[in-house]
Amino acid sequence: MSMMIPGSDTPKHSTALDSNMDKRFIVHFRNKEEGIPIIMEVEGYELTSIDDPSIMWIAKEDEFRFRIIKPTSLYEPKDSKDKTLVPPVYYSHSVMVSLSAAKAKAYQVIKGTFKEFSHERVMEKLRQVSEVYL
Repeated sequence: MSMMIPGSDTPKHSTALDSNMDKRFIVHFRNKEEGIPIIMEVEGYELTSIDDPSIMWIAKEDEFRFRIIKPTSLYEPKDSKDKTLVPPVYYSHSVMVSLSAAKAKAYQVIKGTFKEFSHERVMEKLRQVSEVYL
């Protein structure tokens, strides 16, 4: 849930007041050249049509958008002119409920990135994936 900061158009996201906060996992690239993702634990909430009316036009019932509140290191610029950082919104295919689902997604990402690799080399890369917790 968000509240407006007085005198500003910037929303203040409150984790203490929002009972819908969930911990999830994302597969994130710090260094895309290496091709090795990291699994990050994040905290946030699924957007509703109150947060974003375009949610009503999502094609499938099991799809959703997830606003990441923690960690703040993932925050993105509000727009190209404004340097204000805001919580990012990830789509359902990028947000996993469990660590095992995130590991499976990391495997898919590595296998897709290194198509010419054997299963053994993909597993070697997978062992290099680090996990970052809140």
